Order: sequence, then C-alpha cells, then structure tokens
Amino acid sequence: MVDVTTLLDFFEDTNIIKNGEVFDLRYVPRHFYIRKEMHRIAENIKMFIKYGIPEHIYLSGKPGSGKTASIKYLQREAEMRGFNLGFYYVSGREYNTKYKIMARICGFERSIDPNKVHDEFFRRVKGKAIIVLDEADLVSPRELNDVCFMFSRWGEAVEVANDSVVLLILIGCNVNLTKSLEPSVFSSLHPKFVFYGSYKKEELFEILRLRAKEGLHDGGWSDEMLEEIAAVCAEEYLGDARFAILALRELAVNSEFRGLDRIEGDIEGAFVKAAENVLIATLSGLGSHELLILYSACRTPEDDRTIGAIRRMYEFACSCAGVKPVKKSKFYEVVHALDRLNVVSTAGKAKAGRGRPLNYVMPLVDEDLTIRYVEGMFDGLRKGLSWG
Repeated sequence: MVDVTTLLDFFEDTNIIKNGEVFDLRYVPRHFYIRKEMHRIAENIKMFIKYGIPEHIYLSGKPGSGKTASIKYLQREAEMRGFNLGFYYVSGREYNTKYKIMARICGFERSIDPNKVHDEFFRRVKGKAIIVLDEADLVSPRELNDVCFMFSRWGEAVEVANDSVVLLILIGCNVNLTKSLEPSVFSSLHPKFVFYGSYKKEELFEILRLRAKEGLHDGGWSDEMLEEIAAVCAEEYLGDARFAILALRELAVNSEFRGLDRIEGDIEGAFVKAAENVLIATLSGLGSHELLILYSACRTPEDDRTIGAIRRMYEFACSCAGVKPVKKSKFYEVVHALDRLNVVSTAGKAKAGRGRPLNYVMPLVDEDLTIRYVEGMFDGLRKGLSWG
C-alpha cells in the first residue's frame, strides 16, 4: 500500500538545482549575457537620460534572441542606479490598441471611460519616460500608426500638460514592421533599427553557463554538457535560446529526481520536451478563435490548405465547440495575427489549371500536439462528430 503522506515530500537537500527560478524564461539573470547590439540601445538610453533627446528604437529579431530580456535588464540597471526615469513596459499581445496601451500605462486593468484614460495618461507620463511596446507586430497597423504618431510628435502635435519627453522602444519579430507606418509618421519617428540575429553556439554556451552558475550547485554541471546543449540548439533549433534553457532545466530536474550528483541524460529527448513546453506556452497565450483557426489549419488536408478551405473547417469546428464563428473580415485579421506570431505561414500558391494565386495557410507548429491541446480546451471537438 502506498503511503499517501509521502506523495508530496520534497528533497531536504538538492544535489543539482540551487534556484529553479533561474530557468523560467521570464527570469532576467543577475549576470546577463551582453550581446554587442545591446551597446547601441544602452547608448541611446544614456543620451536620453543625460540630454533628454529621444532617438526612438525598433528592436527586431527572431524569437529567443534575447530582445525582451535585454530591455528588461537595462530597465533593472537604470532603476538600480537611481536614474530619474519612468520606465513603462506594455505587451502588444495583451494590449493591442492605442486605448488599451494608454490604459495599461495608467495602471487601469478594466474598461474605463476613454476621456478619463486620456487625461490620466497625460498626467501620469511626466519627466523623462521610456515606453516599451513589446510584440509590437501583434498590434494592427492602424493602431500602431496611431501609437507611433502620438509618441513621435509628443509635445508638438500632441499637447502634453507638462515638460515630459518620451523615448519609444518597439520590439518585434517582423523586420519590416515600421514600413507599415504612414510615411509622415515614419519620418517623424525615424527609429534606429537594431537587429538581434540568432545566437551562435558560443553565445548559447555563455548564456547557459551564466544560468548554470546562478541556478545550479557547483559540481552539478559541466562545461561539456553545456557545450553539447548549445551545439544542438544552434544546429537544430535555429539558435533560439528558449530551447537551450528549457532543455537544461529538463535535464537538471530529471537528474535530481534520479538522485544523481551531476546532470546527465538524453539531450535530444530534453529538447523534444523543451519544444513541447515552448509550443504550449505559445498556445496558452492565444484566444479561442486563434486556437480554433490554428486547429482548423492543422486539421485541413495538407494539399488543400487554402484560406477558404480552412475557413470552412473553422466554421465546422466552431459548430462542434459551441462557439460562434467570427465574421470573414475578422477571420482574415486573426490569420494575419497568427502569421505575425510565426505559428502559421501565409503564402500564395498557383492553383493547377488556373494560374490564379490562392492564399495558403501552413502551420509552423507540431500539428499533433496542437490538435491534442485544442481538443483538450474544447470538449465538443472530440464528441459526436467524426473528422473522417
């Protein structure tokens, strides 16, 4: 008989893991890997602090290239040094309109009268302020244009109640994001473009080494193991540091539970688990219709993944899940949002016999895992109807 009192027993002592929080992807390490491109951003911020002259920035790069973490590190450094500086971080995934962005900066977490938001926003932002809009490519072009106009003409076309100055930092994956701005807005904003390329093997090793020194016990890890993880990540996972960090965490946890004194195990298997965790984190951030449209793309036969066929599958999925489908215009908007998230790719493909291009939607995710995840969210997808 199992002694249920021991089911939740914890290790009194750990041989490998010293601080598991270090391997959370939201964690910003105390000793941070400084890539050379960070110096350009730091110089901008220093000039802004000293002279109050904003040179706006667009920081672009692939997922897992350290964009968000580097800005949060610089924010922490500025706060630790006691600079008289307001720092406001906003996620474009969660706050994707000008009104929502302003409300977030004001600290409002529910719907508020727009006039009240407007007045409080211009009262709240004072002195020298840095506004960081992360995942800016998830904000619709029209809304992003309005946001950029407001901050690029701050104190000029946009009247403010004090002598505040604002530096805007946009973060996104789409290198052409700012090209969607109206020419007059782009000219006024004139952002400095900073690009983070994929990490190389040597850089990934250094990132892992810094995390290991902070999060693992001395003697519980080896440079050789970290070098292997870095090599796999660089070669097979496009240098995306998220996979390397989560693979190291997976190996550390498994080795700890096995009672080992040092990390060892199946590196390839750890990366498979890491990839699942990255995908689940992405899926958990999607709304109902985003999930159902992505699910429909995965369920549509590969040779017929036109946007029309996926729309029909989506409507069928909605009927199974008991969800009212969105209108056609909103459907296209969601598809483009999924494309900006890099979970699908939209492309033109000539239809045989006609030569007229059709929009195809190809999932860029593990389709089986996505299907299982979404079916777990909507019971009706698995009940009563056959997908054939």
